[in-house]
Amino acid sequence: MSYKPQIEANRRYQEANYEQLSIKVPKGERDLFKEFAKEAGLSLREFVRSACYEKHEKNSK
Repeated sequence: MSYKPQIEANRRYQEANYEQLSIKVPKGERDLFKEFAKEAGLSLREFVRSACYEKHEKNSK
């Protein structure tokens, strides 16, 4: 059974609908942020996105 068509379809979907954002943080901070996210019941990705939106909303007022 070949999964190549599905893998290619997933790649095209990701490419068409998402952008990648990469940041570098000092060693240990990633684990700290992951812990913050876990405490909030969020994935690290969700936590970072919500933090960005919250910061923007706070600064817009």
